[in-house]
Amino acid sequence: MESEELVPICLNCSYFFPASMEDWTEYGICLNDEAFEPYLDELIEQNNYSSCQKLVEEKKIHGDTEACEHFEEPEQFEIDDNSHLGREFQNLLNTGKLNSDAIERAILLDQIEKIDWKTIPVDNHVAQLKNPDKDKQLEAVTTLGSLAIQGNINAASELIKYFKKLPPPETLDEVHYKIEVFRHIDYMPNKSVIIPHLIDELYHIQSNNTTRQWISKILHFLKHCPSAVIRGPLEKLLKEKKLSYKLKTKINNIIIASEENFTEF
Repeated sequence: MESEELVPICLNCSYFFPASMEDWTEYGICLNDEAFEPYLDELIEQNNYSSCQKLVEEKKIHGDTEACEHFEEPEQFEIDDNSHLGREFQNLLNTGKLNSDAIERAILLDQIEKIDWKTIPVDNHVAQLKNPDKDKQLEAVTTLGSLAIQGNINAASELIKYFKKLPPPETLDEVHYKIEVFRHIDYMPNKSVIIPHLIDELYHIQSNNTTRQWISKILHFLKHCPSAVIRGPLEKLLKEKKLSYKLKTKINNIIIASEENFTEF
């Protein structure tokens, strides 16, 4: 099959580089721009935009932009028909959906699959945790949680650090927010580090109808923790803090249940 002549637009230029690897975007940057020269290694080899994120936002261009005089077609390369990318191309060809947009999307997805999620930088997401907009913070929490599940130690560490800084909730909105953040921690493979903080939370939280849902979530989590880790601290809590009879009973039942059944952490 003869190769199709590429339309001279930025998207089809070998210097065009996606403006983001986190989300599908039609925007990109020109690696032939001298402004990006100090950042080429981080961008190309590590997909790390953190050191030049502002510059990327200033310089990004739409892929359909007419190419300049430096337009250069990408080098042709062979694709193994048995590879994931090769099978995807064959499927697109068989279904009549093989076009420039589909090819670009397939290549991008193939690149994403090859990313080492355990070492991908998390600086941008950590910075977003300080955004005044809680929805933006939650977006960062979701991303860090996903990376933590993939074994990214830095993502897990930053997520736990953020969670520990959240004060005991006093309103229903704060309860729901803290439960949502904790949900991502609960998915993590190594979460035993959070146990002392949750028990400490029981010391400081006001037990009422508003906070009942969050307290129940804590108790449900502790119920599946090793007895050797939670028994002493919970017995100390029962002695030192004035609790309702109902809550005391629940905590005693958790101590008993933890001796019989717990999930390996």
